[in-house]
Amino acid sequence: MSLFRASSGNKFKIVNGSAKVRVATSKVLYFNGAVDSDWNTLGNWWLDSNFTVQATHLPRSIDSVIASSTISINSGSQPTVVDFTLLDPDYNDYPYLNIEITVTDNATFNDSSTNYGTINGNATFNGSYNEGIINGNATFNNSSYNNTTINGNATFNGSYNNGTINGDATFNDSSINDGTINGNATFNGSSTNTFGTVYGDATFNDNTVNSGGNITVDAVFNDSTINDGVVYGNAIFNNNSINNNLVANIATFNDLSCNNPPGGTATTFIPDPPPSCP
Repeated sequence: MSLFRASSGNKFKIVNGSAKVRVATSKVLYFNGAVDSDWNTLGNWWLDSNFTVQATHLPRSIDSVIASSTISINSGSQPTVVDFTLLDPDYNDYPYLNIEITVTDNATFNDSSTNYGTINGNATFNGSYNEGIINGNATFNNSSYNNTTINGNATFNGSYNNGTINGDATFNDSSINDGTINGNATFNGSSTNTFGTVYGDATFNDNTVNSGGNITVDAVFNDSTINDGVVYGNAIFNNNSINNNLVANIATFNDLSCNNPPGGTATTFIPDPPPSCP
């Protein structure tokens, strides 16, 4: 005689007084919005990418999800999954997520999709948009946009920030910061701090520019970088970097760096007078 009992997602088979555990198997579940845009509707879920095999359960904490349609509501309990991916295979439906989910690995938004919801965990945006909240670290690739809040660190690769990063931020590959960084920031490639504010230290490398932006603590300018904004603390200029604007405290010039008057000003110059740009 056998008896099955469910406990924590596993099944126990009682055979001759001994319990044998049948461990639940993780799956990838596919959401296509066949019935509606509700995460909690079983008819929206499938076991294959062609949507031919109906799922028999909603995504569990051991499962991963690939969605190709908008998920705007969740009439059930808040879900937890391993990975969540939202994509637009036709590049013309612009699907979005507007619920709160927890991911134990990563949430990925592809193909002009948008997050309006809350992600508890890390997230990656590939040619997509964040209009929601990320409670984790985030990476933005391929002309992605952050317009809201990242409660963690953020990396921008050829992408744009107009939101708030409550952590450190790195800008690569001609990325632009028009938002707020409540931590330290590093600018690489040809990235710019365009009217953005960094409430920490900032480092500018390669051909980057502080273009009308504000650095509230200290800044270092390396390589062929330019300060066209305001540094409220100290600034160090190395290599071939240029100061075209205000350093509210001490401006130090090394190597072939130079100060460009009349815009280039500081409370204290080292050396004094500073080397003038040709």
